[in-house]
Amino acid sequence: MVDALKVMLCAHLFKSNSRAELAVWDWQQKLFWHPHRVKDLEYQHLLRSLSVLASSKDEIERKLFLHLGELFDYKVDLVFYDLTNSYVKGVADWSELLQRGYSRDKRSDCKQIVIGLVVTERGFPVTFRVFKGNRLDKSTLEEMVEDLTDRFSIKRCIWVSDAGLLTNENLTLLEESPYEYIVGMGGAENRKALKEAIQKAKELEQNEFKDSRFLKVELEPEGEREGEEGSARIVVVESEGRQKKTAAIFERRLEKVRQGFQALERQVKNGKYVEREVIREAAVQVLHQSRVKKYFSFEAEKGRFSWTEDEKAVNERKKEPMTRTAHQPCEARITGSRKSTV
Repeated sequence: MVDALKVMLCAHLFKSNSRAELAVWDWQQKLFWHPHRVKDLEYQHLLRSLSVLASSKDEIERKLFLHLGELFDYKVDLVFYDLTNSYVKGVADWSELLQRGYSRDKRSDCKQIVIGLVVTERGFPVTFRVFKGNRLDKSTLEEMVEDLTDRFSIKRCIWVSDAGLLTNENLTLLEESPYEYIVGMGGAENRKALKEAIQKAKELEQNEFKDSRFLKVELEPEGEREGEEGSARIVVVESEGRQKKTAAIFERRLEKVRQGFQALERQVKNGKYVEREVIREAAVQVLHQSRVKKYFSFEAEKGRFSWTEDEKAVNERKKEPMTRTAHQPCEARITGSRKSTV
């Protein structure tokens, strides 16, 4: 088993940019000059070794964590948590973990698993978990926090996650944990909350770093518990690079809807779609999950389809990133702390 694992490890080290290499037998064969391999090592041995490796995951993680600490003398004072998914093709009915859910690979037709990974500031992995494919990102945080406190005995650090983890339940969880935290803010509701927070802020401080502008907002804690001190802090980040990226994403979404409606127009004109409900259903499908549907309107009648784009609203939205104030940031991060040290 150890020999098989060494071969697979080398395969990833030599060609780490491909997530599929572990399953490609041709590539494994290239490594069979490896001096540590046993005689007659076969593909089945690689697969069976993975099952044994997975069963020892917790013990291996714990020992690696302690060993890396000794080798590199690093302190776990900042950890990053993020999630991804891995899909499989076919019926995939051999595991309860494989479910259909939100796919980052745009393969909603396939079953998948969700993988959560915690790494240190220097990129060393601490632990990971495999969740069911339909598990929401925001529902995974509690188990990962418990791992850090119980299995790794990390009593104090700063937890960093993106906006997908931002819920009231998760903020409460982090508040009750030993950890301070930095969690991304996103979405219209959070921008509204940010605006309200800035309006009642006790302090507003501006700083610049490279091409970014930071606005720090200190907030008095609401319903502060006895014996606790400090405040919440919101940091608004504005940068030219982020603004351009946001504008490009917005334009791609608009163009996708335009092309979809133009194609639907041709199909209706050519008689492919005739009935009103059929045309309307096709138009709704074009707008589905486009995230820009408020900028478009359409009319569907029997044998006729027309649509319009709210160019005024689109132009105003395009100008927003370059003129946003602290009340409407391009990108925001919210930091919570019982001690104002973050």
